[in-house]
Amino acid sequence: MKYRYFICDVFTPRPFSGNQLAVFPEAEGLNEVQMQQIAREFNFSETAFVFPPEQGQTRKVRIFTPTSELPFAGHPNLGTAFSLYLNGYLGEKQDSIRIVFEEKAGLVPVSIDLAKNGDWFLELESPEPLSLGEELSVESVCQALSLSAEEIEIQKHHPRVASVGLPFLMVEVRSIEALQKARSVVDFSKQFHAQGLRKKGNFPGKLPRGWKWGAQALSSQEQKRLREKQRKPGLGGIACR
Repeated sequence: MKYRYFICDVFTPRPFSGNQLAVFPEAEGLNEVQMQQIAREFNFSETAFVFPPEQGQTRKVRIFTPTSELPFAGHPNLGTAFSLYLNGYLGEKQDSIRIVFEEKAGLVPVSIDLAKNGDWFLELESPEPLSLGEELSVESVCQALSLSAEEIEIQKHHPRVASVGLPFLMVEVRSIEALQKARSVVDFSKQFHAQGLRKKGNFPGKLPRGWKWGAQALSSQEQKRLREKQRKPGLGGIACR
């Protein structure tokens, strides 16, 4: 059986830049093993598979990295929504449309609007409110990130898991140099996964294998310095091909 797919570059108006994404607009018939194999073959950060809805919403979407399935992710939702809209899968094009994706983390509303300058503006809502998980010791985070304790900032918050549908470990570092120096040590990362990082409050379950590290520098001046050194697409449009 043949399947149609789109390759999208999200957060950019130009092909071959931005954040890569593969979208299968009609993925019926593919099982979980096949979807994982396809995602590994593309080797993009994420590949999205679209199915008919099961809860009365617009579509059901499953998102895979090359190694695992994610309950939710940001740019795959925007790229998938725009791909479906641009190629007529959402019916006749309108200047403003709101759709809802069914995902493992919950319902993900996405709005698509035509701006006055002719650009398209997409915005999504997270499937769940911000929730905080367990704090991690500075020592364990330093071992996992190849950093010293002096390079971790804890005045505002200790290293802590946070989520709006996809868990991240939030670690604040003291400088741009520490951020550039940080390297993940696989053995310690696996220990965190094995522990399951027991959650507090309304943060249930275990971290998926696809969880990511987050790092935040202190000042806006330092953030500006980093952006000037190495530009990474964070805002912009979507180019699909």
